[in-house]
Amino acid sequence: MNKNLAEWPYLLVQVVQRPGRALSVTGHGEIDMTTVDALTHTLTTALRQEHPLHIDVNLAEVTFMDSSGVNALMACRADASPQGCRITISHPRPMVRRVLAVTGVHHLFGL
Repeated sequence: MNKNLAEWPYLLVQVVQRPGRALSVTGHGEIDMTTVDALTHTLTTALRQEHPLHIDVNLAEVTFMDSSGVNALMACRADASPQGCRITISHPRPMVRRVLAVTGVHHLFGL
């Protein structure tokens, strides 16, 4: 069965520098086991290269997230904390917010 490429899960991650050693990381698409590496790589690279004090992960355009996304966010939080960097999540869609709430991590990210 051939699938149209547009039907395949994808994730585009954008990083924008903000004032005060802050970054905004915005995801577009789905975060699952096939796409999570893009998020993980972007967050770890940003932490290593930019040494931010705050990273806001904007999930407004993330249409799906499973436990691999939660695990990636928790791993990034664990890496960021010793560096004095705070990770927050903003604008999650209702389904993504539910995943974060059901797993009990929403409060760790300012939700």
